[in-house]
Amino acid sequence: MLMILSLFKVKTFIEIQDVDEHYILSLFKVKTFIEIQDIDEHYILSLFKVKTFIEIQDVDEHYILSLFKVKAFIEIQDVDEHYFFLLLVKIKSFRKSLG
Repeated sequence: MLMILSLFKVKTFIEIQDVDEHYILSLFKVKTFIEIQDIDEHYILSLFKVKTFIEIQDVDEHYILSLFKVKAFIEIQDVDEHYFFLLLVKIKSFRKSLG
């Protein structure tokens, strides 16, 4: 999990596991918080003009999008039942990794 995070030069890491509906994002000074349940995440991402979205599937229906100046949003799921979201990914580094 941490190896995946380091590949994308993650600046902020939030791990959520067995938490109630309220998440402690204020610690990270998150400007915008959206909790999504049974909603098309692509639609929500488009509202915030997110440039790149990569989804690796098979998860629960609880999503957190912390969208403040996000250039790329990567959602990684089904990893040891820990769900985590990457914030502030450097899109140039990511594009280079795609070749």
